[in-house]
Amino acid sequence: MARIFTGVTQGWTDTESLTVEDIRDHFDEIRDEDGYAVPANLTEELQGTLKALGG
Repeated sequence: MARIFTGVTQGWTDTESLTVEDIRDHFDEIRDEDGYAVPANLTEELQGTLKALGG
């Protein structure tokens, strides 16, 4: 048996630009799984996304 779930990490956010080089330079931050959250529903996931974008 196994449990499958969606976890959301802090990741890396840049609202000014997004280039392949940006992703390369911040890849460790993007892939970091420490402190992930498990949203209970789509609303919680969206709230986390908006918070990360400064909203």
